[in-house]
Amino acid sequence: MSTSVLGMKPNRIDIGIEGEFLILDKKGKPCPAPYSIPRDNFDLLAEIRSDYGTPGVAFGSFVEKYNDVVDRFRHLGGDYKGYHMSTKEYPFTTEEYWENVLRCATSYSNYKEEIVGGNIYGNKMRHRDIDGHIYRGGGLHIHISANKTTLIDGNTEVNFVFSWAKRDIEEFVRRFEKHPYIKSFLQDEPLNSYRQKGFWRLKDHGFEYRSLPMNAKTFKNLFKICRMAHNIAKDVIDDVYKY
Repeated sequence: MSTSVLGMKPNRIDIGIEGEFLILDKKGKPCPAPYSIPRDNFDLLAEIRSDYGTPGVAFGSFVEKYNDVVDRFRHLGGDYKGYHMSTKEYPFTTEEYWENVLRCATSYSNYKEEIVGGNIYGNKMRHRDIDGHIYRGGGLHIHISANKTTLIDGNTEVNFVFSWAKRDIEEFVRRFEKHPYIKSFLQDEPLNSYRQKGFWRLKDHGFEYRSLPMNAKTFKNLFKICRMAHNIAKDVIDDVYKY
């Protein structure tokens, strides 16, 4: 059981990982995922979601699910033989990019979720042409959920979900991006404009931070990134309930 509640300090921070990977065919060209692969709403991206829990639980389940998807790709046959996931950004020519977006338009048109979020710096997601190319790749989204679990009548466990105020989400984003360790994964002017600093999105369970890239560097440091997000979220919560 869960509900949103104000005035009750959480006693647990849960972390979730959502990793997107560009799908390439055997020639190294972006292509839509086969149906056996978990996908993002944009069909050129495979999407892997961890379980929610401690940084260790989130990281462990993400790696397990990642390995399962890698194994699925390995066993693809026919026209899909040789398809694989990539952690690199792909430089679409402008023509290639719009062709691929149109090929995947069905998924976008079927995406009905109401999106509430923003960017603390006022940055906008845009299709930025750099020397005739538009760069795209997967993102690493860190989900944050603050909860208070308590027992009613001594045996019924109830989970109350913390309602994050916009100012508190923005404070998390500022602290997270200001930390020297996290700053090492971000760029002031990324080639992929979707990886600009400051993006977040509200979720039923809390919110997600959306500006990190999913690349070889972040993948290698994924557990530490999750632990950092957990600790900073806890600090923000502690400050909210300081008085």
